[in-house]
Amino acid sequence: MLPSREATSLALATSELVQNAVKHAFAGRDRGRINVQLHLGAGESEVIVEDDGVGFAQPPTSPGGIGLQLVETLVREDLKGRFDSTASPAGTRAVIRFPGAAGTKP
Repeated sequence: MLPSREATSLALATSELVQNAVKHAFAGRDRGRINVQLHLGAGESEVIVEDDGVGFAQPPTSPGGIGLQLVETLVREDLKGRFDSTASPAGTRAVIRFPGAAGTKP
């Protein structure tokens, strides 16, 4: 359970990551896989968005586009969490981690 503001921010951030995968991950391909997972933990939960696309061309230290900046801001400011992403020729993995125990009410 999350308060409505945090739930909205998590939904927006997750949606942005899926949109980025749809838009960029499968260049030159007619299909691909996007997997979204939610892991509820005792003190921290996470949302993982993975694709089997081409990865992204930017080095990890480069700032991302406006969409990834939005995700970073939503996660840091509204969820008080962390955002990490890694890419390789086998695809991209984006992880949103945020505090909160599974099953607790806000």
